[in-house]
Amino acid sequence: MNDQLQQALAALLNKTISGLDAGQQFLSAQLPDVIHQLLIWKATISGLAFAVGLVVFIVTVVLDILIYKNKEYWNDREHPPAYMVVVFVSTIGGIISIPILFTNLEWLQIWLAPKVYLIEYAAHLAR
Repeated sequence: MNDQLQQALAALLNKTISGLDAGQQFLSAQLPDVIHQLLIWKATISGLAFAVGLVVFIVTVVLDILIYKNKEYWNDREHPPAYMVVVFVSTIGGIISIPILFTNLEWLQIWLAPKVYLIEYAAHLAR
């Protein structure tokens, strides 16, 4: 009975070890593809956020310039301070977009130094 139990335990351990080996081989074969997909995903998300912030900032600046150049048009209306509300809302949008621009530069780091980004990302995950 003891021999059968030891043989069953040895067979179970051998199956476990072979399963771990197969899993390790699979992971090491797939790791470069996973890292590539991670870099693409992070760069895309960061790039989109940067682009949205940049578009909002540019639209804000252009809108403020257009309103400033045509303030006589706005002053001739029934409610003269109406352009001030538009300028205020536009300026607030521009102010909000500035931190979005400067906090979403991961795409640039991934493009210029992907290995450094991966080290920092791994350190962030380890915390």
